[in-house]
Amino acid sequence: MITVLIHIESRFPADRSKIRDFVQNYLSQKLTGEVEVGVSIVGDRKMKQLNSQYREIDETTDVLSFSLDDPKVSSKNAVQSGFS
Repeated sequence: MITVLIHIESRFPADRSKIRDFVQNYLSQKLTGEVEVGVSIVGDRKMKQLNSQYREIDETTDVLSFSLDDPKVSSKNAVQSGFS
């Protein structure tokens, strides 16, 4: 089963169902088993802040990705991001 969590923190419209369908369709072709993916849509200001916080690069970027292998880290990040 593929679970897709979507968090939108942007003034630009984003279609949650299209995002969820795309991610589920893509991952169902690549992976099997239990999968959970979080997708956050943010503006440039927030992206710059996150890029600086996690990568120490003080500029915006188009994509940030994080592995959630450690359950303790995963839980902490989920709470901080508003997913839990």
